[in-house]
Parts: sequence; C-alpha cells; structure tokens
Amino acid sequence: MLGSVQEFFGAAVDRLETARAGKALLDGDVDGRTERFIRSKLDYLDVLALDADIVARVRSVISSYEEVAARLRKADRGLGAAPAPAGVEAADFRALAERCEERARRYRIVSLLGEPPADPPMTKAERDTATILQARDRVGLSRSNAASGAANAAGGVA
Repeated sequence: MLGSVQEFFGAAVDRLETARAGKALLDGDVDGRTERFIRSKLDYLDVLALDADIVARVRSVISSYEEVAARLRKADRGLGAAPAPAGVEAADFRALAERCEERARRYRIVSLLGEPPADPPMTKAERDTATILQARDRVGLSRSNAASGAANAAGGVA
C-alpha cells in the first residue's frame, strides 16, 4: 500500500510541476509569441478533432445506409408486387435500396481519405498552457454572455 501511495504522490508532484511550467510559459510571454504559437497549435487540434468526427460520422452513415438497404430489399421480397394499403403511398423498395447502396458507395469513396494527420508536437507544459488559454476563453465568453444578458434584462442592447 505504501508503494501505491508513493506512486500517487509522485504522479501528483509531477502533474503540479507540469502545471507550473505551463503557467510559467504564459507568465514569461511578454510579447505574446508563446500564446500565438500555442493558439495556432490549438487551431490545428480543433480542425483535427472536426476531421475525426466527420470520419466517424461517414463510417456511421455508410453502415446505416447498408442496413436500410438490406431492410428495403427484405421488404421488397416480402411484399413483392402487392398493392400499398389504403391511405399509404406506394413505394418501389428495390429502387430505394439501390439509392441507399449508391449513397453508401459514394460515402465509402470519401472514407478513403483515411485518418487525420498527427497531432502537432506539444510538450506537457504546452498542453497545460493550452488548457489555461481555453479556460480563459471560456471565462471571457461567460462574462460576455452574462453582461449581454444583464443588458438585455435591463432593456438595453449589448
């Protein structure tokens, strides 16, 4: 047990030192270059996250189109040329299945883009600095929203 407590304490100390180093990067940034460098890397990380999300959604939509096409083909076989029930518009399930399969093929082409590029090189201290900048941005946005809300409540326009 003593070993796990020491490991935990060591990890906590390492984490604290990294956080201090990240804050020191900003504290020593007199000309704003450090912030601009890190914000540029954050911009890149944001677009990578968006890219990864799109790739995941494309994979999901391919699977969905394929599943729907299979169900439509099953419905076509099961219903055959039977007329649509009263009050229900007739549908060509085979044609709908073909549309789904075509769309899945097109999305498969998009999926050939592969995985997004690698993350930019960032030290642990840079990552902590990035977290600090993101927190500052959120606080600034919250303050702006609060001020806007207060102005609107008072009848003014912010």
